[in-house]
Amino acid sequence: DSVQKVSEGSKLVNKSGETLDEIVTSVKKVTDIIAEISASSQEQASDIDEVNKAILRMDETTQQNAALVEQAAAASQSMNQEAEELTEQVKYFKVSEDVQSIGASNASIKKDRRSVDRPWQQASHISSSNNEIPESTISKQKVSGSDIDDQEWQEF
Repeated sequence: DSVQKVSEGSKLVNKSGETLDEIVTSVKKVTDIIAEISASSQEQASDIDEVNKAILRMDETTQQNAALVEQAAAASQSMNQEAEELTEQVKYFKVSEDVQSIGASNASIKKDRRSVDRPWQQASHISSSNNEIPESTISKQKVSGSDIDDQEWQEF
């Protein structure tokens, strides 16, 4: 009977050894899984950091663009005011009908903003000669109230 008990005890010890081996193997698998989770977490943290940096760069660029838009709007408004002032000043000059028709054609060209914004797409019928005003077409008139004699002016 004691031989049988020793034999059964030996079988139980062997079985417990196998179970312990299985436990050790399972613990190794869990350790490997935890290591993979840790590595993935580090990669995700690194990726999140890169995304945050990209968002900061985009925010900086957006702020710079907003500042440029404000500057462009201010410059546009300033140029518009200067153009209005120049228009007011030009009203005091008289020009012949030929020059007025050139001015009218230039005004119609200015209305086509696409061609102004994209000079390479301007119509081919616009030539630089439209910008030149023949001296013979300008009416020379003395400004009223002017005491300046035409003899004092010199041409270059």
